[in-house]
Amino acid sequence: MEDLRIGVIGFGLRRSIALHAHRPGEGARIVAVVDPAERARREVAEQIDAECAVHASLDEFLALDLDAVMVLSPDHTHAEITQRTLSAGLPTFCEKPLAISLEEADAILGAAHTHRTKLYVGHNMRHMPVVRQMKSLIDSGAIGKVRSVWCRHFVGAGGDFYLEDISLLNLRLDNGVLATYQQCHFTPDYWRNYTVIGDAGRLENIGDSGGDQIHLWTSRRSGARTPDRVEVIERGDGGHGGADPSLVAEFLRFVREGGPTEVSTVAARQAVAAACLGAESIRSDGAPKRVPELAPELVAYFDRWQA
Repeated sequence: MEDLRIGVIGFGLRRSIALHAHRPGEGARIVAVVDPAERARREVAEQIDAECAVHASLDEFLALDLDAVMVLSPDHTHAEITQRTLSAGLPTFCEKPLAISLEEADAILGAAHTHRTKLYVGHNMRHMPVVRQMKSLIDSGAIGKVRSVWCRHFVGAGGDFYLEDISLLNLRLDNGVLATYQQCHFTPDYWRNYTVIGDAGRLENIGDSGGDQIHLWTSRRSGARTPDRVEVIERGDGGHGGADPSLVAEFLRFVREGGPTEVSTVAARQAVAAACLGAESIRSDGAPKRVPELAPELVAYFDRWQA
């Protein structure tokens, strides 16, 4: 099998994701990088290959003979760059978030549809062992029909990431499930807790890394008690609890073969919608916001896995 020729746009904070795509002789290799920073040339030579070309111009980069590209540039640049790569016919991995506004996200999906170019979004958590194991338990019917989901995200990094350092969001999903998302940026700990409640039980993760646990309660009783079932979260090698290697492997398979993926492009758009409209609500005294529907032809196209 001949190696896919992969180009990388942005070799900064998220370059570790791209490194999983560099497997010369095993199906893919990074042959070009575009990054305006001088330090990128040194780091590409050290971490990929001294022969790997580093360009400062996106125009030069897009003129190269490439099989696919990975957009790992800063979030606010995703929309412009990704629309260019899609219009050039290059299967594109766009790191999360897809965009920083709903209008930009819809424009990206529109470009992928118009040019019939494969688009894949780097939602690594869909490959995290904790998420996959919780989903497997839910799919098995262990807690019955899901009625509510609560997410608490403890971010022990001060106020470095957003304007708001604490956010509380209530959501009604299109399937009727009620959900909450709570995020705090001044906690001493740093992890995510998910509680999923069904009509036959509930489950909750205690820690989100390999070796931590998922607790499942199904018998009715009073007070805090030992869970009815405990599942240990699998350990994985690589970033985001072992998710990144699996994420990139799925992207490369999608480029070659197409077909279903764990990552959903429509869900990536809805994530942008929830974030943007949630922020608008927070900044307008909690006024409710309704997510605009995506064009039906786009939903149908991406539900067919861009076939």
